Amino acid sequence: MNHEIYIQTDLYQAGNGDDGMPYYAELYYVTVQYDDGRILRHDRSFLGAERDYDEEGMVFFFDVRERAMEEAERLAEECRRFKDFTDWEELDPVYGSEAYINQKTEAKRAYADRQEN
Repeated sequence: MNHEIYIQTDLYQAGNGDDGMPYYAELYYVTVQYDDGRILRHDRSFLGAERDYDEEGMVFFFDVRERAMEEAERLAEECRRFKDFTDWEELDPVYGSEAYINQKTEAKRAYADRQEN
């Protein structure tokens, strides 16, 4: 089955700043998307920020998105060569795709909504 390999990003909480407010950064990971809409995610991910402390113990964050993206690109290239997706985590399929329709996602969500009410 035909597929494409992508690098995706999500936000994650890298920690809290000195003011106590959350500091959000990007997380990079590799996915494979099949023509039928199924999406699989590799278990390795790459953090876009590193936390450190100065001499006074104040927290600060380094922006390492460029390095994280490069690492994700290397992993994606490796995955394109080897094409072994057996141990990958399956994510929700593309909305409206064949895989989405076949797993009856809408029916499951409607059922869950009825159980909550």
